[in-house]
Amino acid sequence: MVVLTDSEGAHFAIWQPKKHIGVGVKNEAGALCWNELQTRQRDRAQEFYTKLFGWTAKESPEYVELHAGSEGVGGIMSMQPGVPAEVPAHWLPYFWADDVDASLQMATAGGAATVVPPMDIPNVGRFAVVRDPQGAVFALFKASM
Repeated sequence: MVVLTDSEGAHFAIWQPKKHIGVGVKNEAGALCWNELQTRQRDRAQEFYTKLFGWTAKESPEYVELHAGSEGVGGIMSMQPGVPAEVPAHWLPYFWADDVDASLQMATAGGAATVVPPMDIPNVGRFAVVRDPQGAVFALFKASM
């Protein structure tokens, strides 16, 4: 394993599995379901990550969806205007929540802070962004059915 920083400051790790393969459960309640890079240099990031990992990219004006083979593994989006310059590019892990609002309530009751309140993305799902008591930031997500 090695932890790296891309040219925009986003930290990520690469893992060579041996006896421990890594993520064994994903895309179900309580597990990791998506990863998203927010960056100021979307095109540059797309070129870097697709070359590094052999991913393919499905582009739209607002978003780049990354694929390993036929499986969607993450996305890249440009940081919103107004994000302070000192905020580096960063990866945001998403965890599947059957009820985003209830999960956010449980997280805040446990000492987490709401970074982005629950909101709907039309034809995608509902999400919220949370900062845990130690400062780690992650998202809660439920796909539209």
